[in-house]
Amino acid sequence: MDTGRRRHDGGSTEESIIRALGITCYPSLAALPEMVDAAFFGVPASSGRALLEQAADAGIDAVFINANGYADGDEDGKALQR
Repeated sequence: MDTGRRRHDGGSTEESIIRALGITCYPSLAALPEMVDAAFFGVPASSGRALLEQAADAGIDAVFINANGYADGDEDGKALQR
């Protein structure tokens, strides 16, 4: 099955492109060399909103966020979920 190309946003503050485990890592979504159809993020809840906004700015139409720390976390997480 062809799963398409994968890009990894390493979350780095460095502007250089690095490779981790054979995957090319970019410092931000804006640095991706081409448009992507969808993005999947595994992040803490506190990062979800910012990544969603970055994805929208980059023109990514479908975003999936797998995060813990929303309603399963503390009061701040419950507020983020709302």
